[in-house]
Amino acid sequence: MGITVMILSLIIQLIGFAFILRAWFYASRIPPFNPFSQTIYRFTDWASLPMQRLIAARGRFDWPSIIVVWITAFIYLFLLSGLALFNPLVQIFVALLIGLKWWLNTLFWAIIIQAILSWVNPAAPIAPLLHALIDPILNPIRSRMPSTGAIDFSPLVVLIIIQILLMLIHSISNNIALYPPL
Repeated sequence: MGITVMILSLIIQLIGFAFILRAWFYASRIPPFNPFSQTIYRFTDWASLPMQRLIAARGRFDWPSIIVVWITAFIYLFLLSGLALFNPLVQIFVALLIGLKWWLNTLFWAIIIQAILSWVNPAAPIAPLLHALIDPILNPIRSRMPSTGAIDFSPLVVLIIIQILLMLIHSISNNIALYPPL
């Protein structure tokens, strides 16, 4: 049972990751002709297109993909809780926190990959995509930090903020989710 749950939770997290990328590509206005976005769109069309018939994307948010991330997080939570519903309202809220945690983890690794690529191969094919995704998050911090020349410390500041938010989310989800069922 342990290996099966681990494999299923990994698959569910990867599905959630793909829908997070889809929503993030939409918010960052990544062109659909980009090969990376085409891959994500093709992989996620099976759930996102039917959801788009129910809920339209508005403004900068791809609400159908965000809702699918939330549903995926709820299924993940349901699987981890031993297929038992303790308090559905609490689990719905914790699923929102899990979706946020997945997005923060995705952002964390995107920043790490971008930093490594900037040292190793700044002209990598994925570099423009990473810049389009991450620069809107880094630019407000860059504008508030003093200029240090060739070294950009804004990714480090964002990574620290992400870690603090992840610890906060973990604490909140543990405090509200781990109680005896009524």
